[in-house]
Amino acid sequence: MAKNLYFSKTTVVEAVQELAKAGVISVSKSGAGKRTVYLLLSPVFGQKQGKETVVVSGPKGAQRMVSVGPEKKTA
Repeated sequence: MAKNLYFSKTTVVEAVQELAKAGVISVSKSGAGKRTVYLLLSPVFGQKQGKETVVVSGPKGAQRMVSVGPEKKTA
């Protein structure tokens, strides 16, 4: 994960530990030589996504795909 995100391994390990401590994820190691399993616990991860996927530009110009739904009307 660190390599794909261009972060140091230490940074990723610390971030995962912080998320686990906050109760957002659960980390389970199956034993020597086995993959680590990460379970997403936050209800945010279960929210229904929008109706359409579009490409948007971030603040630094990087593009990414996001899920959007219809605009909510305000009174």
